[in-house]
Amino acid sequence: MGVTVSNKEYEVNVIKVRKLGSVYLDQNHVWQANPGYLFLELGVRVVGKRTGITSIPWKNIYVVDQDGNSWYPNWGGYKTASIGEKINPAEIIFAEIENEKALISFTEAIFLRLIWTVKDNNPSTVLFGFDTAPLIEVVID
Repeated sequence: MGVTVSNKEYEVNVIKVRKLGSVYLDQNHVWQANPGYLFLELGVRVVGKRTGITSIPWKNIYVVDQDGNSWYPNWGGYKTASIGEKINPAEIIFAEIENEKALISFTEAIFLRLIWTVKDNNPSTVLFGFDTAPLIEVVID
């Protein structure tokens, strides 16, 4: 956490990592992690280096586990920002991602709140990927 990676298109930083036993969608919908699994929540800041609007599908935001399996998030939300603006990812409203091809779009920067179901191998490591940016190692302990 706190490591920034970049390429010609993006600057990406995982700014928050949390393990969750439950995900509360609203008062009537609560997801519990199955035995041997947990919910991994990541807060991510991305600064775009392209000119104009950047749009990418949810499937290009992913984690890779220790077995080499990769997934886009089960739930996610985002808020666009200007460069230098700070947003707490924990305050971003999220929803179930039902269409991996649905696009998220931003001009300057974006903050993401992302939640995956992953194996509870305490401790473990996943690699976080955002489109073409280099992967970021995330330790879950």
